[in-house]
Amino acid sequence: MAQRLILIRHGQVEERFEGRFVGSTDAVLSSAGLRQARELATWLAGKQPGACFCSPLQRCAATAGAALAGLALQPEMDPDLREVDFGAWEGLSFSDIAGKDAAAVDRWARLEDDFRFPGGESIAGFRSRVGDAARRMAAMPQETVVAFTHGGVIRFMLCALLRLDPRSYVAFDIRPAGVAELALFEGGALLQSLGNVCDPVPGGSV
Repeated sequence: MAQRLILIRHGQVEERFEGRFVGSTDAVLSSAGLRQARELATWLAGKQPGACFCSPLQRCAATAGAALAGLALQPEMDPDLREVDFGAWEGLSFSDIAGKDAAAVDRWARLEDDFRFPGGESIAGFRSRVGDAARRMAAMPQETVVAFTHGGVIRFMLCALLRLDPRSYVAFDIRPAGVAELALFEGGALLQSLGNVCDPVPGGSV
């Protein structure tokens, strides 16, 4: 099995998505997000990853392409690494959603397994595919595995690998181009670092 797993969130996306829910929407990186991705390259080269997986959405693929520059490593696109599909909530702000359907927001906050985003994905389905991806990557024979994915995916993957209650996902602040590094062992993992290795984008949160 792998000994180290590095989870990297995509860089900052276009400003028009600032403060809005962006899941299945195939947003692209902003110029600042591309800069973040390029800044990851030197740091990542020092980790000597032996295998790489990537969400098929453009913002992750572009981040991977820039961050892997100079490495003889091609990412394998894994649909299980996609962000959750917010359905009808895609592109809306939290205040927009809370004003329209406060009861649904409360169910989401309680992380009820049967909760489904209107016209989108269920929490149970999302957690299941993220857990499947985590197990596949942990089982890789290479010493270090890296994945380019999304904030929600990383939060739930951390809970799965660290054996935390899934509701603990809110405790992890995963900024654009943020990195989580884990040491893997049979039956679990140890979180070694969590944060940003490149300069943050002022005001950036998407």
